[in-house]
Amino acid sequence: MSKGLKDSARRNLYYGKVVDNIDPLMLGRIRAEVIIKNQQDIELSVPNTNVKNGDNIKKWSENDPFVVYPLLPYFLYQVPAVGELVQIMYANDNNQYQDIYYIQGAFSSPVQTPFEQIEPAKALTGLGPRIKQSLPIRNVDGTIPKNTKGIFPEPGDNALMGRGTADVVVKRNKEKGEDTVLIRAGKTEKLERNVLPVQNIRRAFSQVSQFQQRTIPSTPTNIISQKVEAKLVKKIIEWQISNPENGSDSYSGNVILYTLPAEDKVLTNSFGLPNNPYLNKVREYESKFDDLSMDNAINFINNFIKGVNDGKIPNGPQLSTNGGWETQYFPLYVRPASSNYKVMVLNTSTSQAKLNVNLLTIPTARKNLTKINKSIKFSEGQKQYGNFLMSSPGVVGVQKTVKIQEKQNLQVVGERQSVIVDGADKIYLLSHGSKIPGKDEIILNDTLYGIPQEFIENTIEPNTSSMVRGEELLKLLNYLIQFVFAHSHDYHNESPNTKCHGSAPSKEDIDALFASAKETILNTNIRLN
Repeated sequence: MSKGLKDSARRNLYYGKVVDNIDPLMLGRIRAEVIIKNQQDIELSVPNTNVKNGDNIKKWSENDPFVVYPLLPYFLYQVPAVGELVQIMYANDNNQYQDIYYIQGAFSSPVQTPFEQIEPAKALTGLGPRIKQSLPIRNVDGTIPKNTKGIFPEPGDNALMGRGTADVVVKRNKEKGEDTVLIRAGKTEKLERNVLPVQNIRRAFSQVSQFQQRTIPSTPTNIISQKVEAKLVKKIIEWQISNPENGSDSYSGNVILYTLPAEDKVLTNSFGLPNNPYLNKVREYESKFDDLSMDNAINFINNFIKGVNDGKIPNGPQLSTNGGWETQYFPLYVRPASSNYKVMVLNTSTSQAKLNVNLLTIPTARKNLTKINKSIKFSEGQKQYGNFLMSSPGVVGVQKTVKIQEKQNLQVVGERQSVIVDGADKIYLLSHGSKIPGKDEIILNDTLYGIPQEFIENTIEPNTSSMVRGEELLKLLNYLIQFVFAHSHDYHNESPNTKCHGSAPSKEDIDALFASAKETILNTNIRLN
């Protein structure tokens, strides 16, 4: 046994540094220097060698004392890089040249797996208690940051880790009894010391899973939703009592129908209070009344509102002789004139000039107007009064659009299901011996250890075709069949009419489908030969 090894005779494992990993036999062997004080003793212990550093030792020969075999079986091929830390085991300390094995040394962090120098690798060993440790992947509470979770294997799972961003993970969901194999490349953009890696959702991957249950379609249900749509207000019906302060039950006033210009863009959900003048409104028709009792004045105003609703104002004009008056007059707002509204809502400290009434009469005017206001309605049963929206004829308040959507329900059944999911920016499916007419055959020479990007872009891409989306193709074929059976000709031997009978698609519909076929029917990112 060499003196250097005798100094550590009680040790089973020794730290070493890889100096060469190009094994002529490709068995995964390395040449490594044991990290001990008397390294030169090993070199000088080789027969016929008395030169420092073993300059005349034939590398990889049977007498090379630095050749170390992998402890892992050949079928688990993992060779450390030159300059990395390894742990060396001597099967027999009395044999200086044979049965020396290594295992990969510890890494200071998962992000250091592409390559780690000796000194940082010592951080978690007895050689480096004073070396600063790397940034932890997990938080203090044991959780993993959301954007990092899933990049590295979890305890209980098995994995084959690559040097970069590729790996193979075999995992099991114990609670559900599900098994999954993941093959991933590009799981993160990069691995960098003391920087938390971030998930790459555009990774290339293949997932093979066995689930213990599956979902099947069950009886659908209808989901009813209501939507309030803001529309342009077309008209305003404004009623006014000119003498609300009188105490003799004799009222005069008017009802005016205004048109709101479309360019003002007054919407049903933003219509202002009655004190908003809407200066651009245009007077269309006015009805006046004099010396009516309160009840008769209320009836006069309400009959005007009902007349607009029915398209014919009492003792007034027909609103439209060409039809379509509903869309011309609705939605509309009913409201008191601004002068009446101010009396009802403003307090008695308001100036006489602002109200245009005698201050002493305000309480009486407010009382009368409030009573009249509560009775101004389109119909007796409605809750709104005095100031309200009519969305359409006979409809008071906002009108909701009812939408009925069928929801396909799923039923979980206890039937196993196996699934394969492949994903990447580009997916190529190649078949040996297949060839697309008019294109070259793809011959995969010199690609056994991986297909380079240049070969993919220059040879595979131009000699493959886009995958077809089946349902979208069926839609186009169905349109063509319907057109064949439903089209007509004006005269014999002439081209068919572009429009078909009934609900069959037109030539324009088919042309539109063909125009978008490259985006809708073809998937240019999934290609095959």
